[in-house]
Amino acid sequence: MAISLSPSTWNSLGLGVAATWAALGLAGGLRPAAAADLFGITALGSGGRGDGKSGADRDSMIGFAGVLGSRDMTIALTLLYLGRAGRNADMGAVILSTMTITAVDIWLVWRKKKGFNSELGVLTVGSLIWAVIGFGLRGHSD
Repeated sequence: MAISLSPSTWNSLGLGVAATWAALGLAGGLRPAAAADLFGITALGSGGRGDGKSGADRDSMIGFAGVLGSRDMTIALTLLYLGRAGRNADMGAVILSTMTITAVDIWLVWRKKKGFNSELGVLTVGSLIWAVIGFGLRGHSD
């Protein structure tokens, strides 16, 4: 069954994907410990800094969250630019190319959590929805 929506509706859905990437980027930047923990990077215990056994130090966690946040914001801004320019097919290509990023993110969370959980469910379902939107923007839904 094909999903028949107008180009402006697909564009709005693509801008919704952009907003979600922006929200993820901001969340990672504002809560670096939570972002790092989601991917299995844990803070040091009382053992001190740099012993190599206790996990990541605070600077590493903030650095990881900064890289994650800047990645997500870059994708969001790219999608925003393409959406505002009405370049739906290009917007769809960017969204579909981010499926490699989301696949790795899902794998990292799955590996850390040792199985299926609500965080993994949200990431998986969200990625599938994004893929449908990406294909729709590319014109593969008709």
